[in-house]
Amino acid sequence: MPLTTVEELEVLAETISPPTSIMSELTHQIALQTAIVFMENAKIFDVLDNSTPPISINAKAAAYKDKMITICQAATRASVKSLDAIIVSIMGTTVTKAQLTGASNEEWVTFIEDNMIKAFEIAASIRRQEKIDYDALS
Repeated sequence: MPLTTVEELEVLAETISPPTSIMSELTHQIALQTAIVFMENAKIFDVLDNSTPPISINAKAAAYKDKMITICQAATRASVKSLDAIIVSIMGTTVTKAQLTGASNEEWVTFIEDNMIKAFEIAASIRRQEKIDYDALS
């Protein structure tokens, strides 16, 4: 059974936490790492075609990139507390309290790393088509 809302709050309060880490610090560090990787690897693409007057192209992909850069900048400037809550909400749909309490530090890190981009997208209010269009660019 997924985590209940009360159990999610226990994770946020760090009553349930990684064996030797602090959840909020772990989330923040992984957010920093994810932001750096995204910023270094953000796709470069045209947003206007060559017609006269130029026509906007890749608008949704550009919106995705702009929103992700904004959340990456926020993550590198300070702790983005909402990311903790988003990660815990994602976690709450896929793991049980027993799985969390028995998880190693490495398992916590893997879960957070595997879901950080999704957390960024939620925090940045990314729309589905924006992500699809961005992912479709080479």
